[in-house]
Amino acid sequence: MPRTARIAAGVLGSALVLTACTTPDRPPGDGSWSDEPTDAQLAALAQAGFDDAAEHAEQFYFVMTDRFADGDPSNNTGGLEGDAPAHGYDPTKRMFYQGGDLAGVEQRLDYIEGLGTTAIWLTPVVVNQPVQVTDNWTGAGYHGYWGTDFTAVDPHLGDDAELQSLIGAAHDRGIEVYLDIVVNHTADAVEYAEGSNAYVEKADSPYADADGRPFEDADYAESDEFPAVTADSSAYTPVLEDDEAELKSPAWLNDPTMYHNRGDSTYTGESSTYGDFSGLDDLWTERPEVVDGWIDVYSDWIAESGVDGFRLDTVKHVNLEFWPQFLTGIREAADAKGIDFFAFGEVYSGDPNLASSYVRQGGLDAVLDFGFHGAAGGFATGAAGAEGLSQLYASDALFTSDGTDALAMPTFVSNHDIGRVGRTIVESTDEATWTDRAILAQQLMFLTRGQPVVYYGDEQGFTGSGGDDYSRQTMFASQVEEYLDDELIGTDATHAVDNFDTGHPIYQAIAELSQLREAHPALASGVQVTRAAENGVFAFSRIASGAGTEYLVAVSNSTEAQTVALETYSDTFTPVYGDGSIEAADGAAQITVPPLSAVVFKADSTIDTGDAPSVSLTVEAESATTAYVSAGVSGDPLARVAFAASVDGGDWVYAGTSPGPDHRIAYDLAGLAGGASVEFKAVILDREGRTASAEAATTVATPEQAGGSLSWANVHYDGDPAQWGLYAWGDIAEESQTTWPESNAFAGEDSYGSFAPLKLAEDAGSVGYLVIDGAGNKDYASDRTFDPSATPEIWLSAGSGDVAHSLAEANGYVTVHAPEDGTDWGLHLWGDALADGVATEWDAPRPPDGTDDWGRYWHVPVDDVGADLGMIVHSGDTKLYGSDIVLRPSALGETWVTAAGAHASQAAADGKAVIHYQRPDGDLDGWTLHTWEGAADPTDWNAGIEPARIDSFGAVYEVDLAEGAEALSYILHRGDEKDLPADQRLDFAEYGQEVWVTAATDGYVRPAGASTGRSQDLDLAAEQAIWLDADTVAMNVEATDGRIFELLSSADGSIAAADGALTGNFDTLPLTAAGGLTEAQRRAWPQYWDYRAFKVDADGDAIREALRGQLVAVERDHTGTPWYATAVQTAGAIDAVYDDALNADLGVNWKGKKPTLSLWAPSAQSVSLELFDSPEDTEPSVHEMDFSERTGVWSVKGAKGWDRKYYRFAVEVWHPASQAVESYSVTDPYSLSLAADSTHSQIVDLDAADLRPDGWKQEEAPAEVDPTAAQVWELHVRDFSIADESMDEEVRGTYAAFTQEDSTSVRHLAELAEAGLTHVHLLPTFDIASIPETNQATADCDLDLMAANSTEQQACIGAVRSEDAFNWGYDPLHFNTPEGSYATEADGAQRILEYREMVQAMHELGLRVVNDVVYNHTAASGTADKSVLDRIVPGYYHRLDANGDVQTSTCCANTATERPMFDKFIVESTELWQDAYHVDGFRFDLMGHHPKSNLLAVQAALDDDLLLYGEGWNFGEVANDALFEQATQVNMAGTGIGTFNDRMRDAVRGGGPFDEDPTTQGFGSGAWTDDNDGQATDEELAALMHAQDLTKLGLVGNLADYAFTASDGTATTGAELDYNGTGAGYTAQPGEAVNYVDAHDNEILFDALAYKLDEVTGTERAQMQVLSMAAAVLSQGTGFSTAGSELLRSKSLDRDSYDSGDWFNVIRWNCEGTAGFGPTSNGFGAGLPPQWTSEAKWPYAEDAIASVPQPTCADIELANQRYLELLQISASTSAFNLGDAATVGERVSFPLSGTEAEAPGVITMRIDLDGLDDAFDAVTVVFNAGPEAVTQTVADAAGSGSALHPVLQDSADPAMAEAGFDDTTGTFTVPGRTVAVFTS
Repeated sequence: MPRTARIAAGVLGSALVLTACTTPDRPPGDGSWSDEPTDAQLAALAQAGFDDAAEHAEQFYFVMTDRFADGDPSNNTGGLEGDAPAHGYDPTKRMFYQGGDLAGVEQRLDYIEGLGTTAIWLTPVVVNQPVQVTDNWTGAGYHGYWGTDFTAVDPHLGDDAELQSLIGAAHDRGIEVYLDIVVNHTADAVEYAEGSNAYVEKADSPYADADGRPFEDADYAESDEFPAVTADSSAYTPVLEDDEAELKSPAWLNDPTMYHNRGDSTYTGESSTYGDFSGLDDLWTERPEVVDGWIDVYSDWIAESGVDGFRLDTVKHVNLEFWPQFLTGIREAADAKGIDFFAFGEVYSGDPNLASSYVRQGGLDAVLDFGFHGAAGGFATGAAGAEGLSQLYASDALFTSDGTDALAMPTFVSNHDIGRVGRTIVESTDEATWTDRAILAQQLMFLTRGQPVVYYGDEQGFTGSGGDDYSRQTMFASQVEEYLDDELIGTDATHAVDNFDTGHPIYQAIAELSQLREAHPALASGVQVTRAAENGVFAFSRIASGAGTEYLVAVSNSTEAQTVALETYSDTFTPVYGDGSIEAADGAAQITVPPLSAVVFKADSTIDTGDAPSVSLTVEAESATTAYVSAGVSGDPLARVAFAASVDGGDWVYAGTSPGPDHRIAYDLAGLAGGASVEFKAVILDREGRTASAEAATTVATPEQAGGSLSWANVHYDGDPAQWGLYAWGDIAEESQTTWPESNAFAGEDSYGSFAPLKLAEDAGSVGYLVIDGAGNKDYASDRTFDPSATPEIWLSAGSGDVAHSLAEANGYVTVHAPEDGTDWGLHLWGDALADGVATEWDAPRPPDGTDDWGRYWHVPVDDVGADLGMIVHSGDTKLYGSDIVLRPSALGETWVTAAGAHASQAAADGKAVIHYQRPDGDLDGWTLHTWEGAADPTDWNAGIEPARIDSFGAVYEVDLAEGAEALSYILHRGDEKDLPADQRLDFAEYGQEVWVTAATDGYVRPAGASTGRSQDLDLAAEQAIWLDADTVAMNVEATDGRIFELLSSADGSIAAADGALTGNFDTLPLTAAGGLTEAQRRAWPQYWDYRAFKVDADGDAIREALRGQLVAVERDHTGTPWYATAVQTAGAIDAVYDDALNADLGVNWKGKKPTLSLWAPSAQSVSLELFDSPEDTEPSVHEMDFSERTGVWSVKGAKGWDRKYYRFAVEVWHPASQAVESYSVTDPYSLSLAADSTHSQIVDLDAADLRPDGWKQEEAPAEVDPTAAQVWELHVRDFSIADESMDEEVRGTYAAFTQEDSTSVRHLAELAEAGLTHVHLLPTFDIASIPETNQATADCDLDLMAANSTEQQACIGAVRSEDAFNWGYDPLHFNTPEGSYATEADGAQRILEYREMVQAMHELGLRVVNDVVYNHTAASGTADKSVLDRIVPGYYHRLDANGDVQTSTCCANTATERPMFDKFIVESTELWQDAYHVDGFRFDLMGHHPKSNLLAVQAALDDDLLLYGEGWNFGEVANDALFEQATQVNMAGTGIGTFNDRMRDAVRGGGPFDEDPTTQGFGSGAWTDDNDGQATDEELAALMHAQDLTKLGLVGNLADYAFTASDGTATTGAELDYNGTGAGYTAQPGEAVNYVDAHDNEILFDALAYKLDEVTGTERAQMQVLSMAAAVLSQGTGFSTAGSELLRSKSLDRDSYDSGDWFNVIRWNCEGTAGFGPTSNGFGAGLPPQWTSEAKWPYAEDAIASVPQPTCADIELANQRYLELLQISASTSAFNLGDAATVGERVSFPLSGTEAEAPGVITMRIDLDGLDDAFDAVTVVFNAGPEAVTQTVADAAGSGSALHPVLQDSADPAMAEAGFDDTTGTFTVPGRTVAVFTS
C-alpha cells in the first residue's frame, strides 16, 4: 500500500473541487505549518482517501525462500565444503537448509500469481551463519534471521543477479517484492569473557565510557554524538574467536562494541530491547553509528535491487527512537529511485496501544496485526465468538497517523513463528470441518480491513505440529520425518510430494477471494463499519470512500446457519459472494449466513452524500499521556476528517486523516509539559468537496500520581467468615463504612483463615472495629482500635480479645514449607526467635509436622518474633537450598523453601504471579488478564488469561513468569474496557508475587497499605537539583511528561513548604525538559549521568539575580500542586555566568602605595569592607565595595595609610546550611597576614623591606636536584626544636629555630645535608585552624613519673589536645598565610619575616624546602566560625553529594578542587609560596582528590626545578576517576609529578597501614627468616618472596614497564606484578616514585618494627631499621624518610599522632632523656598510645612495650651513622639516580631473582655504570634481611675487582667488616640484617 502522506500536493489538488482563492497544500518539509492550516489545506490531505487508486491494498504472499522451491540444486550447500554441520544443508532435518532458493521462487511465479498475489514478502536473503551450535541444539540459518553479511545474497539462496531477476520478473507481472530485514541482531558471534550470559540490568551495571564513567545510552538515542566506548563498557566483556573476527559485513558489524553486550533477553522489561534475542548478537541501536550503518546497508539494497518495501523484524525489541531515524534514511533512498516505499513491522503484541505507538511515534507505515491473528484464530476454530473481532476493530483509530491508518495493516492467520492456523484447526475441531474452517480463516482475512498475508503452504492445507521450525515445511517433497507426519487439510497428499496444487480447495478459495477484491475494490481498501457480532456471526460494511458503494459482509463460525439483523447505509443489495441471503429495506437488513462460511452483498446504489457536512470536535478537558480526539460529523457518512494539532500556540502539525466513519485519533503528548495547551483542528471533507471545520483544546495533565498515605488495612480473622463480618469506624473511606449491623466481609482467604480489607481515609491514624454477625451480635464485646499507619495488618483470634501484629505472633509459630520430591527433608533450626527447646542439632533435624498439596510443612514455635530465626532444610549433608536461611518472624510468618531459596509466597516458589481481582458488583464474566513484561508467555490482547478459579474475594489469575522476571506488566480488561486506564506493573521486589486488587482502584488491597502512588517530597533543605551551567538544571526525576518544572528564586530566603504547598516571596523561572545531559555536560558532571536536564527560560540578568537568593527547583502537576521540591546546587551556574573571574586579581593588590582589596563573592547580596586599626578595634570604618556583574568580584581601592591595618568583609548572602540570608563578618581567603588566632586579615605588602631578611632578593636555592636524586626528610616545625635543650627557649618550636646554627637540631640537619640530604619537607605551615596561637593549654600532669605502659599519659594529653600548641596541621584555615603559632609573635606580619628567614637558613645549609599543602579539604564549612570559603560563596568551594551535603571522605569538609575558581586559587597559592617564600617544592595532601589537570596547571605555573609529589591515593567519592581524571598514582605516570609508593612501604614493613594485627612481617621486618610466631610456614615464605619482588620494583622506581624475573621464576613487568589485586608498577619514570618506609601517617618505623621484630637486640633492631630505610635511600625514585627515624625515633606506638601533643611527637635529641619529656631515649615507652586513635591496638602495644627494650645511645648513634653512610653512598654515584626509565631498564638488574640461588630475605641488585661519567663501573647492593650471613654469587661480577664502597670500608657498624667479595667466583658475603654496597 503506498504511503498516502507522500502523494504529491498537485495530485491531491486535482481531485478536489476548490474555489479559486484556495490552494491545497502539504505542510512544509518539516511536516508543520507556522500558522494554523486553512480548511483547504487540511481538506487536501483528506482528499487522498477518495482516490481509490491511491488506496490500492496489497495481497501478500509470504515465502520462506529455503522452503518454497529448489530452482537450482547446485547452490544447496552454498558453495561450502564439508558435511551438513559445515554448510548447513541437510534435507532430512527441519532445522537445516532444505534447498529452496530465489530461482525456485521465480520459477513458481505462475503459481504465486494464480493466488491473486500483488506482493511477495521474502524472508531475509542476506548471507547467514550456515550453522550455529548451542548447548541445546544445532541448526542452520536457512530462515535468514542469523545474518553475517548484510551486503550480499546468501549463496544457499542464489546471488544478487538471481534476486534482481526475481524482482524484475515479478515487476513484469505487476507483483511487488518486499524484503524481510533485520536490524535488531546478527548471528551469534560475540561471546562473553565472563562465561555467563544471564541478563544484567543497566541499574546493576550501567554502561561506562572509555574513561570508565557511567552514562545512560538512551540519552543519545536521537543524537549524533555518543560517548567513546571500549570492550569494557558493557555489563559483559565481548570477545570474538579469531576465525570470527571478520565474519560480518559491513566491517562495522565486527566491532563488538556495536552490540549491547548485556546477556540474553528475558523478553521482559529493559531486556526486551537490550538483551540478546535467543543468544543472537543484539545491536546497540541507540548508537548513531549503528543507525547510520543500517541506513547505508538497506539504502543500498533499495538502490541496487529496486525492492518495493521492507518487512521489519523484531520491531519492539529495538528502541523506539531508532525507527524514525532509520525510516527517514531509507525513504530518502526510495524517493531517489522513485519508489513509493512501504515499511511494515513485526510488533509481536496483540495490545493495540503498544502496537500503534510504533506507527504514531515510530514512523512505521503499518504493523503486522497480531491482534487480528489472535481473534481470527479463535474465530476460525470456534474457540471464540465474533465479539473479539468487534472489540479488535474498535481500536482501529489508534493507528491513524500522518499518511496511514488501520486499513494499511497487514493481517495474517499463520506465520513462521507462531505457526499455522491449520494446526489449531486440526488440534481442536472436528475433521469434517477442517477445510471449511481453513477457508473461513482466509475469508475473514481477505474480507476485513487490512492487507492480507498468505503464509506459503496455507493454500495447500499445511498444518504442522507447532511454531517456528515445525511450521516451515517445504512446498517441494520433504525428507523431514516430522513434516512427513503432518496432517494436510483438504487433500490426501503428504509432504513426501511436491505441493503446488492449484486445484486445492484452499488455493481456489484464495484465488476466488482475490478476484472478488479486485472486482470490488471496496473489499480491499474500503472503510469498515461493524454491523453485528452475535451468534458466531461477524457482520460489517466495507465502503470505498470515493465510490460510495456499500458492501455487506458476514462471516460465521457457527456450525449452523445463522440470521442476524443489522443497520445499513443502503436499502437494497445484490449477492456477490457466498450462498447466503439478505432482506433489506429502509436502512435495515437481515442476513442469513450458511455454516462456516462468508457472504458478501453489494448495494444496488451509492450512499447519498447528504446535507452539507458539519463537524464537532471533542477531547477531554485534561489529557495525560495521550489525547483522544473525536470528531462528530453529519452529512456524508463517507466523509473523511483530517486533523492537525498545535501546542501552546506553536507550529501546527498534521496528525492524520480518519477514513471514518469512526472519526477518532490518538495524539501522543510525549515530551509536553503539564499545563500545556494542545489545540486541535479538524476539517471534514465529503465526496462533493464540501468542507467544515471545528476546533477543540485539551490541557496536558499529569499522569495520575496518587497520594502516598496508606490506602488499605487488612484485619485477619480465624473464625467463620460466613457468620462474621467486620464493622469499622474512624479513619476509613466511605467504601468501608457500613450501617449497623451491616459489615465488611472477611472475603480474602489466606492460611490464617480470612481477612477483611478496609479502605482508609487520607492520613488514617485510628480505626475502630468490632467483629459482628448479621444480627449485630459481637464476637468480642469491647470496641477496639488500631493505628493503620503503624500496623496496617492485624490478626484477631475468634472469641477472644487477642490482637496480634504479625502472622507468627498470631499463630505462635512460623510455617515452613518444602516440596514433596521424595527426599526425606528435615529442618535444622537456630536463633533467638525460637521457643525453648526448639533449636536442633545438625544430626537431629526437626521432622515435618504434616503434608499438604504443596509438600511437607513444619510449624516452628517462636517466642520472640522480633528476633532472628535461622534454618536449613536438609537431608543428611544434602541441603535443599545451599545457604543459611535467616528470617525475622515478625516480617515473615510463612515461607516456602526451594532449591532457589526461601520465598515469601507459594506463588514466588512456583515461579508465578498471582493476582486476586474483586469487583464489588460481582460481575467477573469476560474479565481477562493481558500480560507482557515478566510473563513466560505474553498474551494477545484478545486472548488473555482466564481466572484459574473464583474464591470468596473474586477472580484469581495465575501467571507463569519468565526466568529472572522482576515485575509483571498487565492490564485487567473485558474487551476494550480496562479496569484502569493506565498499564499496571507489579514490582516483585516491592510488593511480592501475590497481590489483591479491587476494581477501578489504584494500588493493592494487600499487601496491606501497599500503594503504587506517590507522596509529596518537599525538602527544601536538601539540594538535589544541580544547576550545571548557565541555562541547564539537572534533576533526578523519573518522568517529565505532563509535569511542570520551575525554578523559584527568593531574595529574602522566604520560600517554605507548608501543608503541601510552597509559600514565600519568590520569582519563578520556567524550566523546560530537555532530555538527558549532553555529552559535554555528562563529562563535566559524570556523577549526574542519569539525571534529566532542564533548560532555564530566563535571561542573564534574571539568572544572576536568582543566584543571589534562595533557589528551589519544583515539579508540579498540571494543577500547580507541588510534588517535588528541592534546593539547588549552583556551582556550575556560577562558573558559567562569572567565568571572567578567572582573570581577576583577588585579595590585596598594590598599585604604588595604595592597595586594592578584591573578594570574589558572586552570590552575595552585599559586601563591604570593615577596616580595623588593630584586632582589638571594635569600631571599624566601613567602606562600600563595587560589584562587577561580569566577574562577580567586589572591590574597593584603599589609601596609603591602609598598610598593616586589619580588615574583614561584611557579607550578606543566602546560605543553604542555615536556610537563611546570613550577615556576618569574614576574613579574606586570600589573606597574606593575620591577627593572632586568625580573627582578622591584615593588609601587607610582601615586598616591604621590613619583611625581607637580609639578602632576600638575591637569595638563591641550592642547585637543582633531579627527583631521582632527591633525598627528603619529612619534618614538623614544632617537633624539630621543641625538645632541643641547646636552643634558646623562646624560639623552640618556631620558624626561628632553624636559624640557630649552634643548636643540636640544626647541627644535625647540617650533618644530614652534608651527607647528601637534599630536601626538608615541612608538614603544613599555612594558617592552621586546629592550633590556637594564643592561650595555648598545657598538660597538667607529671608525665615523667608515669609508667611506660600506662594509659595516664594519653589521658592527660587528651584532656587538652584541642587547646594545646600541637597538631600536624592538616586543617587549613587560610592557605596563603604562614601559621602564627610557629612565629615568635603571632599577631601580624612577624610570621612572614620569620618564615623567610627559616627558608633562607635551610638554603644556606644546602637544603631545599618542600611545603606540605592541603587543598583537598578545609577545617569547616557552612556558617561555622572557621568556615572561610563557604561563608563567602556558599556551596561553591566544597564538593557536595547528590543531596547537597558536603563530602567528607578526606576526614573533613572536602573542597571541590575541580571547580575553576578553586583551581585558580590553588595555582595562585602555590605560585605565591614559591615567589614570596622561595619554597622549592610541594607535597600535595590527598592529591588523588585533585584533578590531574589541576596538578598539571600548578606544574606549568611554577619554576621547572621545583619538586612536586603527593598522595596519589584512590578512594572516596572521586575514586576511579568518578568525577574527573584524578591525580592518582596511575594517572600521574608520565607527568614528572611524584606519588608515594605504598607498594614498597608495605613490602618492606609488612602488612598494611589498616591491618587489625600490626605484627604482620615484611621483607625488612623479619618475615619468614626471623618469624615472630615461631612457625615459618610455606605461606609465609611465599608472602616474603612476593614482598621481595615488590621491594625490587620499588628499588627501580616502581616502573610499570620494568621487566624482570620474579622470585617464582616467571617473567613479569612492574604492571603485571600484583599488589592487592592491582598492578604494582605504575610509574613511567623513576622520579615519579616517592619511596618510603615511614611517614608522619601510621606507625613510625621504629614502632612498626617494635610490633613485628621478636627477640632481637637493640643493635639488631637498629640494623633492621637501617636496612629498611636503605630500601628508600638506595632506590631510583625519590628517597623519603621521617625526621628522627635515623635516630630510632618513636611515638610510643601511636599510629596517628595528629593531635597527640608534643609528648608523643617530639624528636628527643638527648638519648639520656629530656626535661619535660620523660626518661625515654627515643620516645618509646612514653605510655600506651592515645585511645582516640589506637585503643584497638592496646593489647599489641602492651606486649611490645613489655618485650622491646628502649634503644641505648649506642643503638641510636649506630642507626644515625649508618643512615649518614647511606646518604653519602647515594650522593657518591649516579647508580641510584639513573634518571630515566630506559636507562634503568638497561642498567639495573636482579641477577639472582627467580633462580635457585635467590635466598629468602636477600635481594641482590646490580647496576651497570659502564660508559657513564661516574666514579664506578658497577655497583652491587645486597640487602640481607635475615639474621645470618649470606653469600650471593653473581657470575658476571667475577673478575670485576668489586669491593665495599669506600664509605663502608670504615663503617660505623662493626658487622660490616664481615662483608666481602671473592673476585674469582663473583661471590658477595654480607652479614645478617645488613645492607652492603660494593663498587668496581
